[in-house]
Amino acid sequence: MNISHSFAGKLKLRTFLLLLVTGAVLLTAVSGSYFAWQSNQAALVDRYLQGNEQYARKQASNLNDILQVMLETVQTLSEWISDSGMPSESRLHEWLSLNRHYFNAVFIVDESSQVVGASPSNFRYTIGKQAPHNIAATMQIRRAPFVTTPFTALRDHYLLVLTAPIMKRDGSYAGYAAGAILLDENNALCRLLTEHFYDNGSYLYVADRFGRLAIHPDKDRLREFVSYNEVVQQGIRGGSGSQKVKNGDGELYLAGYAYEPLSGLVIVSQTPASVLKAPAEKLLRHMLYYMLPVFFLIWLTALLASLAISRPLHKMARFTQGHTGGVPHSGELPPADSRIAELWQLQSSLNRQLKLWSDEVQRDGLTGLANRKTFDAMIRQWLDNHIPFSLILMDVDHFKGINDTFGHLVGDQVLQQLASQLRSVTREGDLCFRYGGEEFGILVRYAKEQEAVAVAERLRKKVSGATSPSGRPVSLSLGVATCRLEDKTADAVIDRADKALYRSKENGRNQTNLSP
Repeated sequence: MNISHSFAGKLKLRTFLLLLVTGAVLLTAVSGSYFAWQSNQAALVDRYLQGNEQYARKQASNLNDILQVMLETVQTLSEWISDSGMPSESRLHEWLSLNRHYFNAVFIVDESSQVVGASPSNFRYTIGKQAPHNIAATMQIRRAPFVTTPFTALRDHYLLVLTAPIMKRDGSYAGYAAGAILLDENNALCRLLTEHFYDNGSYLYVADRFGRLAIHPDKDRLREFVSYNEVVQQGIRGGSGSQKVKNGDGELYLAGYAYEPLSGLVIVSQTPASVLKAPAEKLLRHMLYYMLPVFFLIWLTALLASLAISRPLHKMARFTQGHTGGVPHSGELPPADSRIAELWQLQSSLNRQLKLWSDEVQRDGLTGLANRKTFDAMIRQWLDNHIPFSLILMDVDHFKGINDTFGHLVGDQVLQQLASQLRSVTREGDLCFRYGGEEFGILVRYAKEQEAVAVAERLRKKVSGATSPSGRPVSLSLGVATCRLEDKTADAVIDRADKALYRSKENGRNQTNLSP
């Protein structure tokens, strides 16, 4: 066989190292870029989450301040009425005109919940009509200024009402004054809660304590229930913070939220996650621009190092082919043209390592006996070479009970002791092997039936008479079969030995049976 032809189509070490270095540099570049991108994305996400949380907190604080001012304004009106009586319609119009930036309407209600004064004149709660029941009922109990939950009124307008009680000189309750804010109209509160400092698709919205939208850039969504939204749920419970959240359309947002206790409103400031795309692309462009030269230098350095390793190894490989360009070698391995000490030791170290690997592949890790793979190879070799032999298969009786009673550690010790006993009853040239689990076997070379039975019986008696690691006697069931001239495959011999082993188990165990 021409050895050089056996290497045809194989990848040379120099080529492999070149590909490896190239792949490693590319992988480093890609993974470095990816992790830098991930870090940048995480930093941006954190920045937007913190920014939106801080903005939501700020707006909640601003809302609280403006509501306090508005409540004080309404309370001033109620005190004015308490001192001076019901103002004229013109005076009420004048008051509303002075506070137009806060309120869209004002109305006065007596103790029987009937409207006795209102501005503007086309306001739904005009003189003589009943005021909203929810406000009157709450005021009868509280007798103190408060902010209502948003509700629908005024020809489907959505409004928030700030109220203050009107008390008579004798301290009795005489009704209340109320300033109305139409949440779908222009006023200071709506302007405060619809403007966002990020001009990138970010926006604010407000939900009430029931999870309904009270303020939103899209007026058509007012009164829509969004209590399924995680940040709204957290805000309703009085919390504040930030997190990623998906809206009803499945779009991802970076949201911050805060609770305003005076009104029970939840302010949510959120930014679409899609805004991260542009800075990420910019970062990647910058990385490619600045990092490509560096990675090229790394690749060139690694390439030179790989060539320094591959050249002497390439010479050794060509030497082992037996010829170079048709000219035989002198018979001595040329010295490695390298400063790497390990290359000098390669030949002897490789031989020792291969022998070690060969032993590990052929041996069972627990018992040190030959494994099933080695047994299969050996019996096939003996059959192909027409070497007479007998096969003994054996099984540890009730081994599952040993494991269940004493544990797998003791079970392993039983198997290791059995392996030692197998070696003690066999000759050089025989093969002791572990077939699988608690099943073992012996290939007895040049042994006839009775010789193999004698080996099996010697082993059986040795095992049953020995002290077991479990403290209880251990016995074996064995089956013996001898290779016949007509046996062409190992399966026939194994099958006969296995059937003989099965008979030993059926007949009460701790015995040897010979195949018919």
